[in-house]
Amino acid sequence: MADDVVVLLDHASVEDLHDVLWLVGERPAANASIPPLPHETNERLGQVIRSLADALGKSQPYS
Repeated sequence: MADDVVVLLDHASVEDLHDVLWLVGERPAANASIPPLPHETNERLGQVIRSLADALGKSQPYS
C-alpha cells in the first residue's frame, strides 16, 4: 500500500517494544504498577521512538 510505513529494528529493540506494550496493556488492567525499565531498555526504546518519528515525518523536540 502507498501509505505503509516500514521501520527496521534490531531484535533487542523489538523485544523491548513488545515487553513495554505488554506492560502498558496488561499491568494497569490487573491494577498493577508498571515497573521501572532498565537504562539500556530506555535507550533502545528512545531510538525506536526517534525512528518512528522519522518514518512519520514528525518533529522530535527531545532529541
